[in-house]
Amino acid sequence: MARAGSQASAEAAASTTYGTAMPLTCWRLNVHPKIASERLGHSRVGITLDLYSHVVGGLQETAVALVDDAMAKALQRRSETLG
Repeated sequence: MARAGSQASAEAAASTTYGTAMPLTCWRLNVHPKIASERLGHSRVGITLDLYSHVVGGLQETAVALVDDAMAKALQRRSETLG
């Protein structure tokens, strides 16, 4: 019986770890939130975003950097085109 109890504890710990680590890993690997939501079994992507987006640091900073980079590249292409 002790084995069954320790197995249940190990499964609970793994479930808790997986429950947090999986969405964080998805965000870091740029997996679309809808896919993460489906893998977690959430009925709506909003549930996943509400539950996990606050624990993923740097979302605003990353978005700003990506937009800034895209704008710089677009301006560079434009200046090259106009000569």
